[in-house]
Amino acid sequence: MTTVSVRVSGDVRPSKALHVGLWVVQGLPMLTPLAGVGLAIVLLLATMFHISRGELGALPIPLVLAGLAAFVAWGRVARVRLG
Repeated sequence: MTTVSVRVSGDVRPSKALHVGLWVVQGLPMLTPLAGVGLAIVLLLATMFHISRGELGALPIPLVLAGLAAFVAWGRVARVRLG
């Protein structure tokens, strides 16, 4: 197995990349509920997979995470203010 080293230019900083990324998606607020719904669907499919394999002990984690993702999607679509 070989080791690969990666050189990063001095101009590239994670903070700059994060700032640019946030600026790009700032105008797309509907991505949050879509991501929440997509994640909830994936987690429900994971739950069905665990049920099919008889792994009932693994069910609480994807179910809780699916519920949280669905809650975020609902809150963003309904524009609910908490507080």
